[in-house]
Amino acid sequence: MTTRLGLIALVLVALIRVAAAQQGDTAEAGKRFNAGVALYSETDYRAALVEFRRAYDIAPNPAVLYNIGQTQYQLQDYAAAYLTLTRYLAESGAAAEHKEEVSKTLQTLASRIGKIDVTTNVPGAEVRIDDEIVGKTPLSAPVLVSVGRRKVEVTMAGREPQSRIIDVAAGDTVRQEIVLQEPSRDKPLPLGPSDKPEGKSKLVPALWVTTGVLAVAAIATGVVAYRASNRLEDLRGQFPVDREDLKDQSDKVKLYSRLGDGLGIAAIATGGIALTVTILNRPTKETSMKVGVIPGGLVVGRSF
Repeated sequence: MTTRLGLIALVLVALIRVAAAQQGDTAEAGKRFNAGVALYSETDYRAALVEFRRAYDIAPNPAVLYNIGQTQYQLQDYAAAYLTLTRYLAESGAAAEHKEEVSKTLQTLASRIGKIDVTTNVPGAEVRIDDEIVGKTPLSAPVLVSVGRRKVEVTMAGREPQSRIIDVAAGDTVRQEIVLQEPSRDKPLPLGPSDKPEGKSKLVPALWVTTGVLAVAAIATGVVAYRASNRLEDLRGQFPVDREDLKDQSDKVKLYSRLGDGLGIAAIATGGIALTVTILNRPTKETSMKVGVIPGGLVVGRSF
C-alpha cells in the first residue's frame, strides 16, 4: 500500500511539472505573438513573421497560422501564404474564426501562384528556389511558387552546380530538366597566391636586381669613358706628345665607350624582360596585355 501511494505521489509531481512547463511555454508564446502583432502594426512584416513563427513553434495554435499567412501575403510571398492559410483552415476545422475571409483570400492567391517541376539525371540532388531548400530529387510533386521571376539552383557533391532563372505565370507548371555533370578533369584549376610556381616568384626580383646592377655598371663605365675622353683631348693639346701615349689613351676611350654602351643595352633589355615578367606574374586581373598585327606592324596594348 505504501509503495502504491509513493508511486501515485511521483506521478502527481510529474504532472504538476508538465503543467507548469506548458504554462511557461504558453506565456512565452503569448509574448512572442504580441511582439509580432506590434511589429505587424508598424509594417515591419519580416520581423513580425519571425515572431509569429517562433510563437507557433513554442505552442502550436491554428490561430497563429492565420497571422503568419496574412504576414506572408503582405510580403508578397503568395505561394507561402496560400499554403499557410490552407493549413489554417485544415487545422481549425469547422470552428475556424476567419473561415469566410480566408476562403476569399485563397481565391485571390490562387491567381498569383504557379508551379515548378524540377527533375535531374541523378537522384539526391538538393533543389533550392529563391535560396530556400525545397527538397532533394526526385521531388514528390512540383513546387508551388509565386508568379514572377524565380531562381532555381541544383547542387550535388561531386557534380557541377546548375542555376536557372525562370519566369512563372499564374497557373503555369514550368518543367525544368537539369543535367548535373561531373567536373571536367581537363579544366585547369585557378592558382592562388600560394600555389604559384616558386621559380616565378624568385625570378622577378632577380631580374630587377640584375637590371639595377647593369645600369649602375653602365653609368660607372660611362663616367670612366668620359674622363678618358677628356684626358685624350688634353694629350692632343700638348706639344710635343708621345704617340704611344696618345694611342694608348685612344684605345682606352674606345674600350670604355663600347663597354658602357654594351652594359647600357643589356640593362635596357633586362629591364624590359623584368617589366614583362612582372606584368604577367601579377595576381590581379586588372591589367591584361593585348598583341595584334596591323598592316603597319605589331601593336601591343594594355586594357583595364
